[in-house]
Amino acid sequence: MADYVTKKELRDLLSEQTEVILNAVDGKFGLLKAEIEENRRLIKDLTLTLDEFMKRVINQDEEIVLLRAKVDKIAGFIKEKFGVEISAQ
Repeated sequence: MADYVTKKELRDLLSEQTEVILNAVDGKFGLLKAEIEENRRLIKDLTLTLDEFMKRVINQDEEIVLLRAKVDKIAGFIKEKFGVEISAQ
């Protein structure tokens, strides 16, 4: 039995080892790619949710401004007609 390896055997072993390593790395990259895609989807969903929330907040702010103006008008009318001042807070 010989204690040496031929060049061909060494090439074959190194080729096999390289293939195993590349397959393992490729598998990890595939997992990372899937994880990145899932994170992108989650970020997109979160962005859409936040946009919808901000639209609601802005609408509520606009409604509050309109209601304040109406209350001010009503308070002015009451003061003018009845001489009673209303403090709306």
